[in-house]
Amino acid sequence: MKSVFSVLAVASITLFTSFSNATTLEEDYNSLKDEGIFFGVTGTICEEVARLEMAKAYPEPQYHVVTGIAYGTNKKTIGELDVIVFENRTQDAVMIAEVKCWKDMDGGLAKARDQRKLFLKNIQKGGIDMRSTHDNRAYSAKQFRGVKDFETIGQKGSKDHGYDRELDHYLEDLMSLRTRLMNCQQTGECKRP
Repeated sequence: MKSVFSVLAVASITLFTSFSNATTLEEDYNSLKDEGIFFGVTGTICEEVARLEMAKAYPEPQYHVVTGIAYGTNKKTIGELDVIVFENRTQDAVMIAEVKCWKDMDGGLAKARDQRKLFLKNIQKGGIDMRSTHDNRAYSAKQFRGVKDFETIGQKGSKDHGYDRELDHYLEDLMSLRTRLMNCQQTGECKRP
């Protein structure tokens, strides 16, 4: 009987720990409200929440996490990386994630995998320019050549569909957060893009 109680105690502690690491919508709202991010594109909210969650998995000062690096040639965009983790010492990318918060989670996963193939093909081919979609900062393709960790992230429940990671929130909650942030920006209570 003693071992049953021990197992239950360990299970309860493990369950509590996993839930206590989850971020609330209010915490995400407070983290994003004064960043001046344009949320007019639906997927941006998921990418920014993914950035916040990845920053917990890859903390400062060893790493920094960014969103939105476009790549292409001759000023023509071929694709965009959603979430990128850089190692601060080398400035090399160590992880790239494609974020897809789609109602059709299977379709989102297929799209994320296609985007990964497209990026890998172009980075190996060379001759691509890479720039932040936020501040136009230039990146070198060399910073991305050693990346071995390329993950897919979706809304809560997406791991059941084969995603590598899932956000702490369901799609409906993320869309409500997006609306709340956009309304706050419109009234001037939050920083505007």
